[in-house]
Amino acid sequence: MGILSLSYPMEVLQVCDNQRVSSDKQKPDLVSKLIRCAAILPRKMASTIEKHTRAHRLGLPNPWLDNANIKVFKEPVKVNARLLCHPSVQYQSENCALRDRCSWRFSDRTRYILPARCKSWVATYIHNGNGNGNDHIARQNIVEMLKEFMRQLVQLANSHGMDVSPPLRFGYVSNMLEMQECIQAMKKDNVEFAFFLTDDQIEDMHAFMKLLELQNDIVTQDLRLSTMENVVKNRKRITLENVILKMNVKLGGLNHNITINNPQFHNLLDPHTLFIGFGIDHPVFGMIHLPLPGEDKTDENGSSEDSNGENGNGSHEKGKKKDKETSQKPKTLGLELAPPTVVGVAANDGKHPFEFTGDYVFQTPSRDEKVMLIQRGDDDRLLLQDIIETIIERFQKNRGYLPSRVVVYRNGCSEGQYANVLSHEIPLIKHAMVRMKCGDAPLTFIVPNKMNNIRLIPEKIDPSVQKTAPEQNIKPGYVIDTKVVHPLWREFYLCSHTTIQVSSTVQSVQA
Repeated sequence: MGILSLSYPMEVLQVCDNQRVSSDKQKPDLVSKLIRCAAILPRKMASTIEKHTRAHRLGLPNPWLDNANIKVFKEPVKVNARLLCHPSVQYQSENCALRDRCSWRFSDRTRYILPARCKSWVATYIHNGNGNGNDHIARQNIVEMLKEFMRQLVQLANSHGMDVSPPLRFGYVSNMLEMQECIQAMKKDNVEFAFFLTDDQIEDMHAFMKLLELQNDIVTQDLRLSTMENVVKNRKRITLENVILKMNVKLGGLNHNITINNPQFHNLLDPHTLFIGFGIDHPVFGMIHLPLPGEDKTDENGSSEDSNGENGNGSHEKGKKKDKETSQKPKTLGLELAPPTVVGVAANDGKHPFEFTGDYVFQTPSRDEKVMLIQRGDDDRLLLQDIIETIIERFQKNRGYLPSRVVVYRNGCSEGQYANVLSHEIPLIKHAMVRMKCGDAPLTFIVPNKMNNIRLIPEKIDPSVQKTAPEQNIKPGYVIDTKVVHPLWREFYLCSHTTIQVSSTVQSVQA
């Protein structure tokens, strides 16, 4: 029986609320076209902003703006920018200076800071074939290409100081069951690394691969078939270098570190400084808890009778218990449980000052930025406090000393949440530092934010020359800390990257 297809006139349809186009429905070529269509070069953006200003009669007498004490300048504000000292990228054998676009190159013989070792690993091709004769021949050809790719990979990795043996075997799988059996067989053979080559038409295997990675404790790396073909057929050497850089980090190595030649900034990269970065990722709008008719509402802290494990998935309020017979599980738009709010964290608490450890924990889904309560044994503590104490403990274990300075990067925080950061998060971090016996260490709290309407465009752009976006945008490393900054917060704007296609969006930083 075939699939019944029905067509309706567009004008009689209604789009439901809270719909989003998921990532798996956005093909790479479509995303690339959308970016190109939306890309506006700085020279054109400046004229577009000026045109919109005139069309909305901004800068002219306006009683509503005057009553609100809002003043609009007729011309863009001119500010002075300072160029920060560019760092250098350091390897074992050489230092690489950054170019104007903050790029650098190193040779085939450049040795990584901490090259990794891998003696037991397997390469596998993930295909979507139907098993006929032609498909079998195509798979064999791709496996042969994979072998050539691995030969080049092993040769180049070893030239950078890594100790990598050829793969134990090559194989291919076509579905999730075969992948599960494949990784389970690797675990029995004590394989430490699994390299997968995925057909470009397959979209649903990567997430399952990462789940199996966690379940079987085998590091995995995934690569698209088209990327491998570019390396083997088109000799894309830089692409192969990037694959090896990622492989070295996955295996526990360290590619490079950063040095600053200016003596005034040497203390910024002191090995005794602990850098911590964390942010909160909320569920998409419409997926958070919405009580259904007749459903008991949880309290404002999201407390319920269930606790989702020791990683902080869920909340706990001391001294309060609910009757399990009368309480109900939260429901969300027909789902049993809403996706949790994810707290991601990274810190340089490894043995090397530039060795960062990443982790994540869950908490009850909410649109609020405040972290929830978790339980650790018989001791109730806030999730943020638990994270900071764990990081400091790992820092001391790996380095043999406590940090003399702590720098925290807090991402995912809007300006409306600054008061909560000052009254809630910073005191928790300081309390955790006191508990870990490093309360005297200075604390620097930095909040970066790209969600701003500031557009910084060079004052002079030669209109007679059709320059590309990197040549029209301000250069990486420029910082602005006057005129357009917040009157109360310590704020600056930093261009920290090279923009390839569009006008650059500078990052607002509050410290």
